[in-house]
Amino acid sequence: MSATAGSNANPSSQTQSLTRQGALGTSSQTDSKRLETSQQFMVKSCLASVDDYRNDRLTKTEAIVNIIGTVAGVVANTPEGSIATVAEPYATMLDKWDSEKARASGWPAGRFLLEENWSREGRTERGEPAQKRIKLDFSFIGKSEQLKPLSANLQRTNEILSNWSQDQKEVLRQVMYHSFVPEFHESGWVEIIAGRCIDLDVVHTIVATCQAVEKHTETLGKLEISYGAEIMKITTESEWIAAWLRAARALKFAFPHRRAELDAYFEYILRMFAQTKKAAHGQVILFDKAVRNRVGSSRRYELCDFDAFQDIRRKFFPS
Repeated sequence: MSATAGSNANPSSQTQSLTRQGALGTSSQTDSKRLETSQQFMVKSCLASVDDYRNDRLTKTEAIVNIIGTVAGVVANTPEGSIATVAEPYATMLDKWDSEKARASGWPAGRFLLEENWSREGRTERGEPAQKRIKLDFSFIGKSEQLKPLSANLQRTNEILSNWSQDQKEVLRQVMYHSFVPEFHESGWVEIIAGRCIDLDVVHTIVATCQAVEKHTETLGKLEISYGAEIMKITTESEWIAAWLRAARALKFAFPHRRAELDAYFEYILRMFAQTKKAAHGQVILFDKAVRNRVGSSRRYELCDFDAFQDIRRKFFPS
């Protein structure tokens, strides 16, 4: 009975069962093919981003963002997938290219990471042929004029200022927190570190009032209140001397090799005060400011280059 019953089973139900199994198999195969196609697209897209970076059509940051976005779109549809794991080989390709460029140029590999911030101006856009960056040429600068060679002392000053220009904030921090730093205001140290002319009126104000001159602003509703000592102009020889001595002490701390230069300039100005009527001391003060502005605005002069200031002297003392 059982055999007969098994042989007489409904063929319609068997057909339906086989049909369902076939449908499931076809669906599984379709999903597998779809996943395989997505993975192929992901690989091609990620490799394209690597190639764009190698040919300067993308920055490293842009390439990484593209790779992560592409990988995330595929990995998110799989039950077990790590975006970082899948993207890592492509990030390694980018790093490897950095290392190859570093070896070819003799630069540290990390330098290329810093260059991600350089301006996109002049770079090729996507789809355009890659262009090599032009090496800047400074060899012609200054050759149009016949200038006397710089003294060893001035060359040393310029070398220090050039070095400090790489991170003036850090230099300021190191100077202001040095154990033996002389008393001097923060904006004055900023001027020294940048090689600019020190504002002696500010120094005079601090000496005369014993107050800070940096402006501070407080806001009360729509009202802004600024406070800080008002800048006082130097008008007498004694005021100039007091301000100069404090500024010179700070300059000698920052540039010990300039001691002789600064002392010679101090004596030079003192002689001018001595040779000028008291009523005209204001002209000496203006002359000093003009000389120091010239020195601070170029890298060609020292304060003891007195012959280079004859035109300024004739302007303030025509007779």
